[in-house]
Amino acid sequence: MNTRITNFTSRNLVLRPTLDTSPYAAGDVLFNSTELVVSPLSSRVSGTIKGISVLDKDDVGAAIDLWFLRSNVVFGAANAAPSITDAAAEAVLKYVSLTPDKDLGVCKFGQVACTISFDIDSPKMYIAAVTQGTPTYTAAGLVITVDIELEVG
Repeated sequence: MNTRITNFTSRNLVLRPTLDTSPYAAGDVLFNSTELVVSPLSSRVSGTIKGISVLDKDDVGAAIDLWFLRSNVVFGAANAAPSITDAAAEAVLKYVSLTPDKDLGVCKFGQVACTISFDIDSPKMYIAAVTQGTPTYTAAGLVITVDIELEVG
């Protein structure tokens, strides 16, 4: 009989994507595939994304689809419709929709709990985003935090 004991560790990964400062149309890519280092210690990584939060420093409050990708593929150019190929779409793990709708005065905040399991052949995953509104952001207008639980050992 084989016995496998696995331990877990939690991490909060912060992503500060660079945004286009021109107005977006609904369905436009906010930012193309952006690297998120999941684990600096391993070449193969397994775990679960447990939650995601977005700080909208520009107080826009537009709904966002965050796409999680197992490899660095072209999702599309910023401020244009997604243009991912069929082959590249195989890198999609899942997506999550969320809206930074909690008003904090000069900014907005949103969060969503989720369970996205992943088993990737790299210590990195990638995130792309699509807006569901018609926002205008500053270049550093969004801060995204991804809460993960990694299998170790």
